[in-house]
Amino acid sequence: MKQFALLLIWSIQVINIHAQPCVTAVGQQFQTLPSPLPQGQTLDSTRCVVLYRHTYPVDNFTDGFRTAEDRLTLQIGSRVCKTFSHDLHLWDRNLTYGETNKIGFRFDRIDYEVFRNYPAGRFTVQRRIPYSRILQGSTQVVEYSEPLPQVDWAISDEADSVAGYRCLRAEGRFGGRLWIVWFAPELPFPVGPWKLGGLPGLILRAEDSAGDYRFECERIASEVQPVLLYDWHPVKMSKPRWQKTERRMFEHPADYFSRNGEIRVFDLTTRQPLDGEWTVRYNPIELE
Repeated sequence: MKQFALLLIWSIQVINIHAQPCVTAVGQQFQTLPSPLPQGQTLDSTRCVVLYRHTYPVDNFTDGFRTAEDRLTLQIGSRVCKTFSHDLHLWDRNLTYGETNKIGFRFDRIDYEVFRNYPAGRFTVQRRIPYSRILQGSTQVVEYSEPLPQVDWAISDEADSVAGYRCLRAEGRFGGRLWIVWFAPELPFPVGPWKLGGLPGLILRAEDSAGDYRFECERIASEVQPVLLYDWHPVKMSKPRWQKTERRMFEHPADYFSRNGEIRVFDLTTRQPLDGEWTVRYNPIELE
């Protein structure tokens, strides 16, 4: 993780290397915070926009995980689709443009933006690194690319209604998890939230067999929006390298938070300082 931190610091344009050390107290949870939006490149325009309610596990810092919730936007274009945190984006817009979008104040919103590029046959994933003193208050993004997966979906005759649409059930393995999804054949978009897709219809509900991650459609609209790729000046790396780095960040967070004694990390429950080795529980959506 120290090697990764150095990489992040090197990528930031302005750093005051002569600043005097000051001790800062932080909680042990990773914090995904808003950022002023940089310039963006328009990749496509939408044919359809879908809003999902997404639940996922985060460390409760006592005895396991708690269930967190966020809203995700899926922008569906003819060439490119994009999934991102709806509320984090609104928070970014409030900060950037002075808008007054009403959102809940939380630090555990989804940090990724996933682009499905059909002409290229690839995903591009941008991950916003949680806030750290190491980053001097700057937002840093990691980017990796990977081929679109070929999921062997088993479609059944079982039907259900999701968001007012008749859906069929399908099962398939992806990213080390068994996914149970419900897709709407009358919506001719072979995509879904996050990286799920490849079925003859839009995925409106998805849950892994362990019940850790769930997506549920709340709204579908035929809206024309730009599909934007923001120029975060990301640190580019391979997916395996990112997964290794992310795991180390959770297993050895002291390396990530601390910087020559400038940071003091406190237990969220006892309010006592955490000295030496400690961890943040890790249950990623992709297990492989």
